[in-house]
Amino acid sequence: MTLKQKSAAGTKAQSMSINTIIVAVLALIVLVVIIVIFTGKLRESSTQVGKQQEAFTGNACEIPGTPRICRDESDCTNRGGSIVNADCDSGACCSV
Repeated sequence: MTLKQKSAAGTKAQSMSINTIIVAVLALIVLVVIIVIFTGKLRESSTQVGKQQEAFTGNACEIPGTPRICRDESDCTNRGGSIVNADCDSGACCSV
């Protein structure tokens, strides 16, 4: 092998390792960005859950997003609902 061939072979090998390092660094940056995005969203979600929990600790029957409402037992059965064991200020907790 001549000197030129040896230096060309050395450059090729060095170039491959630099490419590998660059790809690894880029992958690490992408991974860090994804982690930052998800941890930010998780923190935001946990804050929202905390706010919802604080707002509805009083009446377990009329929680938004559930088909339950406080009404008279006869009105509940007439509408095809069923009585649920939950606190109501007046009547019974009806799930329609």
